[in-house]
Amino acid sequence: MEGNLGASPELSAGEPPHEATKKAKTMSFDQYHEPPDELSQKTRTFARMCTSLIEEAEAIGWYEQRISLEKDREAKAIMQNAQKEEFKHFGMDLEFLLRRKPEWRAELKEILFTKGSISSKPANAARKKPSNFAFWKRQRRPSPAAWSPFLPFRADAAG
Repeated sequence: MEGNLGASPELSAGEPPHEATKKAKTMSFDQYHEPPDELSQKTRTFARMCTSLIEEAEAIGWYEQRISLEKDREAKAIMQNAQKEEFKHFGMDLEFLLRRKPEWRAELKEILFTKGSISSKPANAARKKPSNFAFWKRQRRPSPAAWSPFLPFRADAAG
């Protein structure tokens, strides 16, 4: 690409310069599926954080591959340290999104940091609400006659 210094690597040789400008303008909006100027600032920020979450997950995966192949212990340790940083960034991105979408947090509470099989968790566990009958069944208490020390007759003593 002699004579074309500073050109975007996405451009093919001999591509007119105005195409580079056009590509640069559209590339910055690849994260949006709707016209960015029609989206609110809140929605654009949310989309950027989703993109950031994806990028952090990709970086974690790339480090995992590099670490698995690296023979040099010191280089491997540096990569493991860098991967830890990517985990932190992933966690911060996820937490940012969850704070803005409480319904996502409710769904993930049924999956994250739990024991047992991940795949056997009910898909709609967070949305399941007990019926009134189930609530009262759990709350059922013995009648006063069964436990009151002031009554001469106790139901559990009846024969």
